[in-house]
Amino acid sequence: MDKPLVSIIIPTRNRAGLISETLDSLLAQSYQIWECIVVDDGSADNTKEVVQKYVDKDPRFILVDKPNTHKPGGNGARNYGFELAKGDYIQWFDSDDVMHPELLIDKIETFNKNKELKSVISQVAFFVGSLENITFITKLNHSHKLYEDVITYQTALYPGSIMLDARFLKNTQEIWDESLTRAQEFEFFSRLHIKNDIKTSIINKPYAFYRQHKGSISYKYKSGEYDRLISAYTAQYKIVTLLINQNKLSPLIVKHFLKHNKKTIAWLLTYSHNMLADNYAILNMHMLQEINKTYALTLLKIQYYFQKKLPLLNHIYLVDKETPVIRMIRANTNRIKKSIIQKGYLKEKLKFNS
Repeated sequence: MDKPLVSIIIPTRNRAGLISETLDSLLAQSYQIWECIVVDDGSADNTKEVVQKYVDKDPRFILVDKPNTHKPGGNGARNYGFELAKGDYIQWFDSDDVMHPELLIDKIETFNKNKELKSVISQVAFFVGSLENITFITKLNHSHKLYEDVITYQTALYPGSIMLDARFLKNTQEIWDESLTRAQEFEFFSRLHIKNDIKTSIINKPYAFYRQHKGSISYKYKSGEYDRLISAYTAQYKIVTLLINQNKLSPLIVKHFLKHNKKTIAWLLTYSHNMLADNYAILNMHMLQEINKTYALTLLKIQYYFQKKLPLLNHIYLVDKETPVIRMIRANTNRIKKSIIQKGYLKEKLKFNS
């Protein structure tokens, strides 16, 4: 068996109480030909001291500080770690997660069986507290269009779930978007698969264990931190724009976006005017031109839902009812309704508040 070097890149910040379990799971790997680059992003606790103990005992561990040439956050740390990586394969990982002992060896053996592969993907198991308390395991349903599966979460990708060929990744010149604080995995992996035809293999086993706790990014997002919510929809905006530019925005993807965003995007419309004004202009135009009548009607109904909810949201968040984005939504809703009725798509008339 070929024994290539795997570069494991771990960004970290204030993980002194958790990172030891992560690093111990690397030491427990059945495949031992790896380097682990831990990039510290300005920890205020003793994270660096904890990691340094591993560095002192095992030269495969490398501890570096993220330089100011990269923006604060995990994405800047990931990009810097990638610049330093010497491995044949890249395995990103988070500093509060745990790696199954067979993760590296199973993925390397899969690569060795097929030299045309550019990635190997495995499942992720979410847990709370201990590994015995698994709450959810991601699904990996691979169709003939992998980018659609990634975007619609049929093939859910996280840093710990995908190992990539390092040479291929460097040739793509794709890096993590350092402006994002939420949905960066979605944006990066979606962009990577939209732009590249990646030959992959899927292992339907949970080889990465994703810790859910109050300090995790996903927990902060669910708790309603505004900047992270803005980041999540910025990531979607960028992917929608890329899909349209690449002529790959399919009915399946649009349906997913509409279903996924129905409950939360209404609030964001009152908070981030310019970005979502552009986003909806792109979606509306493309829906009328390219997407079939079922999904056009779906968009119409969802925009009706937004209009019904906006006054309440305005009251709660003290936002002026006559913001540009609200006027845009009302105008676009009426325009779309008129266009759909003219095209014969809609038999019934729906009432809209103007």
